[in-house]
Amino acid sequence: MVLGTNGTGKSTIMRTILQKCNAKKALIVTNHIEEWRDIQEVDLSQREDFIFEGIRKTRCYQPTKGDIGTLAKLRYFRKGIIIFDDARLYMKDAKTDNLIEDLMISYRQQELDIFVVAHGFTKVRPVFYSYVSNIILFRTLDSVQYRKMELGENYQRIVDAQAEVNRKAIKDPHFYKWIKLW
Repeated sequence: MVLGTNGTGKSTIMRTILQKCNAKKALIVTNHIEEWRDIQEVDLSQREDFIFEGIRKTRCYQPTKGDIGTLAKLRYFRKGIIIFDDARLYMKDAKTDNLIEDLMISYRQQELDIFVVAHGFTKVRPVFYSYVSNIILFRTLDSVQYRKMELGENYQRIVDAQAEVNRKAIKDPHFYKWIKLW
């Protein structure tokens, strides 16, 4: 999970992670057309859209009468990295939660690493918190208190980390902490 306000470095750190892990295949799920401009877009409508090397992006569409929707199609994505960028824009309901939970449960069988990128703790659906192993925390404005139940035994560590990051971000807006939860 990568959290931070605008301009703190979330996209930059994701690009760095993709480079360092030598990602052979990564898919960025987003609704922001302006971001990731240099990345080729795929619509996940045909088999070839899932067979590629490098980094691609796709827009997240809700299901329609003739289409199961982007999140449901991700069950066909294998052996790569999925980045849910600014997830609050397209993850809003219980149906979304079920699709995400299915994906999070089967990540090992699908050979996936999954990142969720958002502006703060409350901008990430609660379903993600059961599966998060690391948080990369930049300056955030919302309170971690709203996710106290989801964070469980890690709650106080996160509160302390948020206070430190927000304090240090006054001088360095790109300061972050990498917190390993398990």
